[in-house]
Amino acid sequence: MAHVSSHRSTRTRTRRSRASSSGTGWTGVAKIARRIRVFAWVLVVLTFVGGLTAFILANTALSQIDVYGTVPVPGTKVLHLPAGEVDISFATDSAVNNGGSFFTPGMSLRVTPASGSGANPTVTDSSSSASTIGSQTRARVFKLQVPNAGDYRVSVEADTSAYINPQLLFGQSPPEGLIVKLGLITLGGLILIIILAGIVARRANKEAGPTVSPLTPPPIAPVVTFMGSGVTVSAQSGAAPRPQAAGQAAQLDRGVLTDAEFAAEKAKIIGS
Repeated sequence: MAHVSSHRSTRTRTRRSRASSSGTGWTGVAKIARRIRVFAWVLVVLTFVGGLTAFILANTALSQIDVYGTVPVPGTKVLHLPAGEVDISFATDSAVNNGGSFFTPGMSLRVTPASGSGANPTVTDSSSSASTIGSQTRARVFKLQVPNAGDYRVSVEADTSAYINPQLLFGQSPPEGLIVKLGLITLGGLILIIILAGIVARRANKEAGPTVSPLTPPPIAPVVTFMGSGVTVSAQSGAAPRPQAAGQAAQLDRGVLTDAEFAAEKAKIIGS
């Protein structure tokens, strides 16, 4: 009679498999978070470079601060102005500073149609921070609302004895404030993304832990036990019982094999 027994650590393998799957999932999250951080840092650099470039171009090559013309201060000049809003800036080659501040002189501005008829443009005070491009310092001082496009006589009076080459620039001021605000908002958002991605990456690395590969137990040879004329075969790790052992025991019982022959056959089976 042959008896076969097999033992498998199913629960242990299932737990290892679940732990391995969980660790693999968190590892993937950590990789994605790291990639997001790298991408966000690239965007930070591009935003900084792009904002600086836009600011420089807005004040130099693409500047329209004097696109409609200039008027010396004091002085009178006829300019062709479009309908709508026009920015008027004061510019000088020598800034008057007091504690690092730029001061513009008190000015009296008058804008009338050159033809002598028609509605006069509306002048309102509108100051802005000063900016220096090259040797010229300038700041917006007025806004002009022009009712109709046409030629207008511009007259300005002021004491500019402390300034070099003072003049009024008629055009459109660059959107410096808007560029700065958009840049700060973008940089703030990207830095927040970097911080959150770092938190997620650290959490994912902690949850993933060290990489554990599932262990496969080595195969265990079957154990054959001979008891008198009977035989018991225990198979582990899925090993199949060996029927020849039972056959040899039966031949011993029938007298076909002697004790010496049976012992020899038993030794062969155990050694194989």
